[in-house]
Amino acid sequence: METDADRLASIRAGGGVPVLSAEHPTFWSIFDRQYSGVSMGDIDVESRSPALTCRSSDIEELTKDQVLTVGGIDYRVLRAEPDTPAPGWTTLVLRL
Repeated sequence: METDADRLASIRAGGGVPVLSAEHPTFWSIFDRQYSGVSMGDIDVESRSPALTCRSSDIEELTKDQVLTVGGIDYRVLRAEPDTPAPGWTTLVLRL
């Protein structure tokens, strides 16, 4: 069974970055720009959305619209997708 320590080791080994917040302790996460497809009537638009994959235990207190700094750029939390990609993990979808 995967532990929180295992997840942290995976993040660091996978090129994880520190995530800063004025309201929350610093935590480590994997930053990604996920594919995002949006349909607008007959028009399909493709884009990339910034996202963080992190340990669920690190972000229990985060709220929507909270500001997180990754690589010197401020993002706001759009939504959390718990247990993605697996139990114990959460993907935070961000916006500028």
